[in-house]
Amino acid sequence: MPAPLAVLNKQACPVDREIRTIQPKEIYRFGDTAIYDLGENAAGYPKIVFDDNCISDERAFVRFAEELNADGSLNFFSAGMEFRMQRDEFVFSEAHKDYVFHPLFTWHACRYFEVQGRATVKEYAVVHSDIPCICTYHSDDEMLEWIVQTYLRTQQNNIHNCVPSDCPHRERLGYTGDGQLTSGTVMDCFDAKDLYRKWMRDIADSQDIYGGHVEHTAPFYGGGGGP
Repeated sequence: MPAPLAVLNKQACPVDREIRTIQPKEIYRFGDTAIYDLGENAAGYPKIVFDDNCISDERAFVRFAEELNADGSLNFFSAGMEFRMQRDEFVFSEAHKDYVFHPLFTWHACRYFEVQGRATVKEYAVVHSDIPCICTYHSDDEMLEWIVQTYLRTQQNNIHNCVPSDCPHRERLGYTGDGQLTSGTVMDCFDAKDLYRKWMRDIADSQDIYGGHVEHTAPFYGGGGGP
């Protein structure tokens, strides 16, 4: 077998981590389904434990949304309708009664989520690339303070695997137009030099080797892009 032609490089950008935790508030209950409110939009996942009286192969289902319907149920419209639903399914084993369940290879994004089944939520872990904030801002104007803090959280929610994405719950793509427009603010507010070094390599790697065309997303997975 011939040796691979690609160059293997060490990833210098910080990895995704559990950065902080939120204690979600249960706001509705419909039979065996509980609705939780994080109080903010956050990328990450809830950590759940099954009840003590559960039996093996019993399941718990978790779904996520940004908004609620008038009756208190999850509204999936803002997250791409039900065919793009974020959903986890966990299976209980009596051999591991104390196991804390959460995804190992993905994250979600929501303000609200529901848990169906005999399980409770310990906490919600906020997950994104470990890129520290280096700016401070304080104002007597509550609206200005809210705008800045909301931006900082939004930007962090959209940095995963050192890709500045368009959204953390659906496409999760590194659109180069979006990334270009926000890069100055990101570098003012975060220690992002390693993020952009890595992303520049992604852009170069995605460039067409024949015509030099720079794709609209990096890493590039195909599709879209305009003329």
